[in-house]
Amino acid sequence: MPTADDACSWRGLLGGGVHVWTMDLGADRIDDARHLALLDLEEQERAARFAFPVHRQRFIRRHAIGRRILARYLDCAPEEIRFAYGDYDKPCLAPTQNQRCLQFSASSSEDVGCLAVTLNRAVGVDVEVPTKAKREAWRSVAETAFHRDEVAALLRLPAERAGEMFFRLWTLKEAYCKALGTGLQSLEQAPSLHQIAADDSGGACPLSHLGRTWLCQSLALPNSGAALVVEQRGPSAAS
Repeated sequence: MPTADDACSWRGLLGGGVHVWTMDLGADRIDDARHLALLDLEEQERAARFAFPVHRQRFIRRHAIGRRILARYLDCAPEEIRFAYGDYDKPCLAPTQNQRCLQFSASSSEDVGCLAVTLNRAVGVDVEVPTKAKREAWRSVAETAFHRDEVAALLRLPAERAGEMFFRLWTLKEAYCKALGTGLQSLEQAPSLHQIAADDSGGACPLSHLGRTWLCQSLALPNSGAALVVEQRGPSAAS
């Protein structure tokens, strides 16, 4: 993971690197009014629509912290960043601000957020905190959204291991859909990833699909699981 001292330069991404940032969305003593002021009008309106304060707070913090990180790559103020949105509402930097083709993907679950940043290639990141409700529901979710071979592979495992593997699979599949820019609408069309999820080497695994090559990697985070999927264009390194 990058540090505040060495990670905020786009030059660090020139060799095919990917920076993955984590965010604490539940930290105390955060000035949320100041964070809200960093958001644009659309983001502020979206924040206001949340029914519960905790969800509003997480949204504001994720978007404000994300802006602060991206601003250091773009060498601008966080509130100056402008976003555009794809066909499936995936955000990207407005072309007028993005001559370097900086690409990013963001995800959050409970009080944990992730932001992946790279140059000139598609990227997707996903994070999941395995709450009690999610742990209890994994089988029904898998049978609805996963390939048959993925479900069969899960059911061959001991119960505790199967639950862990479910979250590795889920984050990989969602990160892949985010990298495609289609979101969960294409989850059922995503390739089978159970062999990649079962890889414990700690490195990135290649995946060829739809005429493109991807690098897929599960990420170890405290009390949560995450995954990164990035289009392969030459050497790549996640930090």
